[in-house]
Amino acid sequence: MAERKMTEEESLALIQSMIQAARNEHNENGLGWRIWGWVLFVASFGTYLAMEFQWKGSFWLWNLALPVGVVLMIVNALQKRTHKKNLTYAQDLLDRIGVGFFASLLSMIAGINIYFAYSAKPADTDFWGFFYILYAFWMYIHGSALKFRPLILGAILNWLAGILMFYIADLKYEMLAGSVAILLGYLVPGYLLFLESKRRKS
Repeated sequence: MAERKMTEEESLALIQSMIQAARNEHNENGLGWRIWGWVLFVASFGTYLAMEFQWKGSFWLWNLALPVGVVLMIVNALQKRTHKKNLTYAQDLLDRIGVGFFASLLSMIAGINIYFAYSAKPADTDFWGFFYILYAFWMYIHGSALKFRPLILGAILNWLAGILMFYIADLKYEMLAGSVAILLGYLVPGYLLFLESKRRKS
């Protein structure tokens, strides 16, 4: 027996129900945004301070993202295995996009480290903007799925910061621009999500 085609109204209703299910089951409290926000803020603003005051080892803070990212991916994978049967298609898709984001981020960090470690004559490559463009992509996807405007605005801010970094000549000010984008794009929405989750529970 042939399957009945869905009407436009039924399709829209299904999409809305998937989005709502993702919002409900994800139980977003902003923890991930706050953790990553602090890691990235400390790395970018710390690098700015290191360059401003001429401290040694300006970029080691950025390598914190590698072990933190690995730990978060492992913890997230273990949690998902425990609750896998209860996931909707929309939530499962959102989680898979998240895995792709973190894998891309860690690949970029590893690739850049390999380049500077093994290149005979490493060029003065300006790659920082690409990180913030990638952050913005994940923020936009997540904010759209949750219909949470602060994350979408944070994504736009990080896209603009990423583009601006290709224009700024001084790396010190690239880091300053990045720290502002992380503060307003990651940490502020992360704490707003935390406050919203507290209101939902009360």
